[in-house]
Amino acid sequence: MLKHIDSKDEFISLLDYYIACLEKEDMSSLKFNYRLEGKKFFSKFFKKERFFIERQEQIGIRKTPQIEDFLKDCKLGSMGTPLFYGYPLIVDSDGSIKPLFFVEIFFEERDGVIIVTKESTKPEFNHYILNKEKYCAEEVERICAEIDVEDTFMIKVDKISKLLKLNSDSLGVDLNHGPFLIKSETQLLNKSCITDAKTLHY
Repeated sequence: MLKHIDSKDEFISLLDYYIACLEKEDMSSLKFNYRLEGKKFFSKFFKKERFFIERQEQIGIRKTPQIEDFLKDCKLGSMGTPLFYGYPLIVDSDGSIKPLFFVEIFFEERDGVIIVTKESTKPEFNHYILNKEKYCAEEVERICAEIDVEDTFMIKVDKISKLLKLNSDSLGVDLNHGPFLIKSETQLLNKSCITDAKTLHY
């Protein structure tokens, strides 16, 4: 039964709640295009996959002009734009990119070093991928639950890879920094990326 709303303040609070729910759902549907590289999508931030495979919570990296330009473009300091780290990357034949897992991240600078911190200790599975594969809501929920209970990240990846018929043999700590080569078949690449919420496409 719907709750009766007695005041304008209650209505605004309820509206804010629903907006927050929608924003959270959008953030769980990361998808973008490789052509955004160098704008608000950056795939050469890290040399190694530390967050998910090695389970590090915080990473320090040397500031470079490219990284500095990227962070300025995102206007992290003034706008508080959410940023996401994703790994590994699924690349479709049309150039669209979807991280298999992602987590929100935060940046700060200390003595010329960029400190990157995960918002959560647990990588979130990008269930949008299953929606696009025409799985029904009940199947998506079941698969997400099965993935969630696995403690080891690479076991999670292996399960999803087999389900989507993707080759995960190339995945590992040392990331691939070569260019994106679009092929006729969908690929699972040993690349990570950082992007902001405003770059997302659905």
